[in-house]
Formats: sequence, C-alpha cells, structure tokens
Amino acid sequence: MLKVTLTNPDGSKALLIGLSFANLDALRAGAGATFIKIQAAQLGLSHDVLVFAGETETHLATIVAHDPGAQFTPDSVVSVSKKVAN
Repeated sequence: MLKVTLTNPDGSKALLIGLSFANLDALRAGAGATFIKIQAAQLGLSHDVLVFAGETETHLATIVAHDPGAQFTPDSVVSVSKKVAN
C-alpha cells in the first residue's frame, strides 16, 4: 500500500491511497468485514481514513450504516455515487 498526502497547486489537500493487488484481494475476500485504516497521526491528517470494499454502492452504504464505530452527527456528509454502467 502507498499512502501520500500532498498539497495541490491551488492549495487544496489530497490523500492518495494506492492499493496493491494483495490489498484488493484482502478487501474483496472480506467484503464488509475487512478495513484498511490510515491513521491520521502517521500522515499528519486531521481525520483517520478507512478503506473498505463491498459488492455495490447499496452494500457499501449498508456497511457504514451498521458500523457501530460510525459516529454520525448533524454535520456528517455522506455521498453515494450512482452506479456506473459498463
């Protein structure tokens, strides 16, 4: 796995997460139960980052909705992408 934080020319911040095939295989094998956690302190971020996998956008939303660690507050923002046609 490759983890990079950077500042774009316009001043905005970006987090790049590069997953190896082994990382992707682990996520696919444990869909809904396997998470890759990027600790904020390791990269100087203000928030930890979790990378996870699911079959569909609906499955991903279900995983997050049922995660007891997901502390939703009134200022939480959730975005579910529309399915992309092949």
